[in-house]
Amino acid sequence: MSTNKNDYEHMLFYFAYKTFITTADEIIEKYGMSRQHHRFLFFINKLPGITIKSLLEILEISKQGSHATLQKLKEQGLIIEKV
Repeated sequence: MSTNKNDYEHMLFYFAYKTFITTADEIIEKYGMSRQHHRFLFFINKLPGITIKSLLEILEISKQGSHATLQKLKEQGLIIEKV
Protein backbone atom coordinates (compact mmCIF):
# COMPACT_ATOMS: atom_id res chain seq x y z
CA MET A 1 0.00 0.00 0.00
CA SER A 2 1.36 3.38 -0.99
CA THR A 3 0.39 6.57 0.82
CA ASN A 4 1.46 10.10 0.20
CA LYS A 5 2.24 12.66 2.90
CA ASN A 6 -1.27 14.18 2.83
CA ASP A 7 -2.90 10.79 3.27
CA TYR A 8 -0.66 10.04 6.23
CA GLU A 9 -1.44 13.42 7.83
CA HIS A 10 -5.17 12.85 7.34
CA MET A 11 -4.90 9.45 9.00
CA LEU A 12 -2.98 10.92 11.94
CA PHE A 13 -5.59 13.66 12.30
CA TYR A 14 -8.40 11.09 12.23
CA PHE A 15 -6.87 8.94 14.96
CA ALA A 16 -5.99 11.96 17.12
CA TYR A 17 -9.54 13.30 16.76
CA LYS A 18 -11.05 9.88 17.47
CA THR A 19 -8.94 9.50 20.63
CA PHE A 20 -9.84 13.01 21.81
CA ILE A 21 -13.57 12.53 21.21
CA THR A 22 -13.69 9.04 22.72
CA THR A 23 -11.97 10.22 25.90
CA ALA A 24 -14.27 13.23 26.19
CA ASP A 25 -17.36 11.10 25.50
CA GLU A 26 -16.37 8.64 28.24
CA ILE A 27 -15.89 11.44 30.77
CA ILE A 28 -19.07 13.38 30.00
CA GLU A 29 -21.15 10.19 29.87
CA LYS A 30 -20.38 9.66 33.57
CA TYR A 31 -22.20 12.94 34.24
CA GLY A 32 -25.16 12.13 32.00
CA MET A 33 -24.13 14.67 29.39
CA SER A 34 -23.64 14.73 25.64
CA ARG A 35 -21.17 16.32 23.25
CA GLN A 36 -23.45 19.35 23.03
CA HIS A 37 -23.13 19.92 26.79
CA HIS A 38 -19.37 19.55 26.42
CA ARG A 39 -19.22 22.12 23.60
CA PHE A 40 -21.30 24.60 25.57
CA LEU A 41 -19.16 24.22 28.68
CA PHE A 42 -15.95 24.49 26.65
CA PHE A 43 -16.90 27.81 25.06
CA ILE A 44 -18.47 29.24 28.21
CA ASN A 45 -15.26 28.43 30.08
CA LYS A 46 -13.00 29.90 27.39
CA LEU A 47 -15.15 33.02 26.89
CA PRO A 48 -16.26 34.17 30.37
CA GLY A 49 -19.25 36.49 30.23
CA ILE A 50 -20.29 35.34 26.76
CA THR A 51 -23.91 36.08 25.97
CA ILE A 52 -26.29 33.31 24.98
CA LYS A 53 -26.75 35.01 21.62
CA SER A 54 -22.99 35.02 20.94
CA LEU A 55 -22.61 31.44 22.12
CA LEU A 56 -25.37 30.26 19.81
CA GLU A 57 -23.82 32.15 16.89
CA ILE A 58 -20.42 30.52 17.49
CA LEU A 59 -21.95 27.06 17.80
CA GLU A 60 -24.39 27.69 14.94
CA ILE A 61 -27.32 26.45 17.02
CA SER A 62 -30.81 27.94 17.24
CA LYS A 63 -32.16 29.22 20.53
CA GLN A 64 -34.83 26.54 20.38
CA GLY A 65 -32.22 23.84 19.76
CA SER A 66 -30.15 24.97 22.74
CA HIS A 67 -32.93 25.23 25.32
CA ALA A 68 -32.72 21.72 26.81
CA THR A 69 -28.93 21.79 26.99
CA LEU A 70 -28.77 25.18 28.68
CA GLN A 71 -31.56 24.21 31.06
CA LYS A 72 -29.74 21.06 32.16
CA LEU A 73 -26.47 22.94 32.71
CA LYS A 74 -28.31 25.56 34.80
CA GLU A 75 -30.16 22.92 36.84
CA GLN A 76 -26.88 21.18 37.63
CA GLY A 77 -25.36 24.48 38.73
CA LEU A 78 -22.67 24.33 36.06
CA ILE A 79 -23.61 27.68 34.52
CA ILE A 80 -25.50 30.74 35.64
CA GLU A 81 -27.45 33.17 33.53
CA LYS A 82 -27.23 36.83 34.40
CA VAL A 83 -29.97 39.12 33.17
